[in-house]
Amino acid sequence: MELNALKPPLSDIELTELIRSQLLEQVDIAHDLLLSPGMDFNLIVHDVRTSFKQIRALIRLLKYELGEEIYRIENNSFRDAGQEIADLRDSFIVVFTLNQLLITCPQLMNNFAVTAMLQTLSAWYEGKKNTAIAGQDLKNLAARLGEIKMRFANRKLLHTGDAGIFSRLLTCFAEGAGQMAAASASPTVTNLHEWRKSVKHLWYQARVFEPCRPEEILPYSERLHTLSDHLGSDHDLAVLNQVVQMQYAEEIPSELNELLACIDSERKHCQSGAFALGSQIYSEAPLDFAARFAGYWRKRAE
Repeated sequence: MELNALKPPLSDIELTELIRSQLLEQVDIAHDLLLSPGMDFNLIVHDVRTSFKQIRALIRLLKYELGEEIYRIENNSFRDAGQEIADLRDSFIVVFTLNQLLITCPQLMNNFAVTAMLQTLSAWYEGKKNTAIAGQDLKNLAARLGEIKMRFANRKLLHTGDAGIFSRLLTCFAEGAGQMAAASASPTVTNLHEWRKSVKHLWYQARVFEPCRPEEILPYSERLHTLSDHLGSDHDLAVLNQVVQMQYAEEIPSELNELLACIDSERKHCQSGAFALGSQIYSEAPLDFAARFAGYWRKRAE
């Protein structure tokens, strides 16, 4: 029997409990990944980080159901747990991003300074990876995650009604629209990163409602996913640029100007795609967006 066959009909599930069950499912996924020694280490770290981002997005929807104090405690718990592998993930992503640049800008392959930097960054990441493995960091995080899950699963929700959840959905959409406007006016790394975080939250939150009206919500979720990818690639390139800058406190060697030019070109391409798609996604008013998703939920049994 398929697992989905064991689940109650969507019409019989309270929205609050649906969100909590999806959140706990992501906790289980992260926990199991952390205890999967046979899997590729890089893939484990990536997928666990993805689960944490989904968890943080879902817990935001439950803010009013948890109450301000409990929400802060639980949100911080998942945030802190995710940060335990954030540095490990960041050290890998600069290596991955530079390797991708070598494909996009093949002329960099003949640049000794660039290939030497790739070797340096790879050694930096391998050192962090080996330290994490030796210290059993992933197993320790899995144990901590199990404790957080047990506590969160037993939390008593206030069940204030669906209005609070859709209010939080509206807030996320409105924040993203505002952050896009701020990033458009001043495309700093910080502004673009803040927009990226809101886009990811909205993407994961929208996916909660996909079973209600998949033919309409799935394409919308995919657009949010694509927008998130554009902004994610831009952020990864920005981090790589910052790492290059930090390597040379005095003056960056002229041999690396070619690398910096490629980073700048790729960032402009990512941002162009992000703003073009963002202008479509955020074209409706926040109230209309929230009302549309509330309608999907109310008519889910049809």
